[in-house]
Amino acid sequence: MGSRFDGKVVVVTGAASGIGMGIAGQFAAEGASVVLADIDDINGEEAAKSIRSAGGSAIFARHDVMSEDSWIATIATTKSEFGGINILVNNAGGNRPSRLVDMSFEDWRFQLTLNLDGAFLGMKYVTPVITESGGGSIVNVSSEAGMNPWVDSAAYCAAKAGLKMLTKVAALENAYDKNNVRVNSIHPGIIQTPAWGSLSSLTDDEEGQTDVDKFANLVAPVKYAGKPIDIANGVLFLAHDDNRYITGAELLIDGGQAIAPPNAMTL
Repeated sequence: MGSRFDGKVVVVTGAASGIGMGIAGQFAAEGASVVLADIDDINGEEAAKSIRSAGGSAIFARHDVMSEDSWIATIATTKSEFGGINILVNNAGGNRPSRLVDMSFEDWRFQLTLNLDGAFLGMKYVTPVITESGGGSIVNVSSEAGMNPWVDSAAYCAAKAGLKMLTKVAALENAYDKNNVRVNSIHPGIIQTPAWGSLSSLTDDEEGQTDVDKFANLVAPVKYAGKPIDIANGVLFLAHDDNRYITGAELLIDGGQAIAPPNAMTL
């Protein structure tokens, strides 16, 4: 196990699978005590158990990012178990693809609540706890879709773009408050996760490529999909105290997708 985050307490939302689980595992491997927060009890408990089996420090907390009461309860659990919070990773999110004119208002509101309101609530309630704990870092997992438009993703793009700007406002306010809390955003591109798998069959072809790999080959200049560890490494970089002068930044981790010319996008 590493030691870069020894003594740090980290809360990661949406940590039962995919990017969130990768982030939680990497923090634990680097010495942090991690709270895996998710609505998925079975996979969340299993992920926390796996971290402990590998020698790490982790607990699972059933957590709905869209609920104020849930945030308050998870913070109380974390403080009771570990004494405070140093790092928050607002990772929970999701997309319900649909053309704008076909999208129900319910789906529009759900996606904004999940992707944007959830991070707002996290920063609102966790920032004072990080301050009390001596300062630290918040990393919001936005998306490449928060930087560039995607067909069939009006609500998701709007929410993730809003999260980018919410991050900057929070960074500014915390800097003015001199509370030693930095806030930055990560913008993943196409990553091999169950979330991407729900948008495709994720079946392997004769060459061992998945549908996600094939899609990445079309839209990412590097011609392959990323993995959760690629995002986790970026999150840990922004969260570490060595990078004390980085706040309000947005880090794209998308294999160059954002710089690809329009004709590279097959929609």
